[in-house]
Amino acid sequence: YLFLIRLAKLFGRKVILLGNGVGPIDSRFNRFVTGWAVNKADMITVRDEHSKNVLLYCGVKKHVYVFADFCFTLKKGNKRRGEEILKSKGIDAGGKKLIGVVIRHWSSDLRKKVVSLVKELKAGGNKLVFILFHIPEDIDEINKIRKLFGYEDHILRDYETGELTDIFAAFDEVVGMRYHSILLAAINNVPFTAVAYDKKVDSL
Repeated sequence: YLFLIRLAKLFGRKVILLGNGVGPIDSRFNRFVTGWAVNKADMITVRDEHSKNVLLYCGVKKHVYVFADFCFTLKKGNKRRGEEILKSKGIDAGGKKLIGVVIRHWSSDLRKKVVSLVKELKAGGNKLVFILFHIPEDIDEINKIRKLFGYEDHILRDYETGELTDIFAAFDEVVGMRYHSILLAAINNVPFTAVAYDKKVDSL
C-alpha cells in the first residue's frame, strides 16, 4: 500500500487515504517507512483514534482526520432474504437460535477462550454458523474449534459479498473477532459479542 502512495505521487497524482485502519506496526523500520510514505498523501482519514495515534507515532506530520468506518453507510440487510440465502446453502435454524461466528487465529490462549464461549453457546441449544471472511486463513482455526464438537456445525464459505448484510440480518446473535463482522452485526441491530484481539476491535 505504501508503494502505491509513492507511485501515485511519482506520476503527479493526488492521494487521499480514505477511512483506513492502521496498525499494529511493530518494527522501527516499518514505522519510519510508514511515516515517510503517508506524509506524502494529500489528505489522510482513518476510522478510529487508535489508527490516528499509530500514524502520529510513525512520524506523520500532516493532519489526520478521524471518521466513522464507511461501512456504516451500508443499508440494513433484509432478514427474510438472509434466511432464504442460508436455506439455499443447507442452513436452517429449525426453531433454534441462529448464531453467526467469525473467528481468526491469534493466540492459543485466545483460542481457549473462544472454545469456552462456543461450548457455552452450544450447551444452550443454539445453532452455530461459522463464516469464513478470509480464505484460507480462517479455515484451519475454525476446524480446530469444530473438531472439539464433532464437526456438526455449518461453515459458510460460498457467498457473494453483497449478500453479507442480508445474512447477518438473519442471525439472532453474532460472535466475532474480525472487525467487519462486528460492524455488520451493529448495522443490522443484531446483538454481538466482540472477541477483542486488537485495538481496532476495541474501537468499535
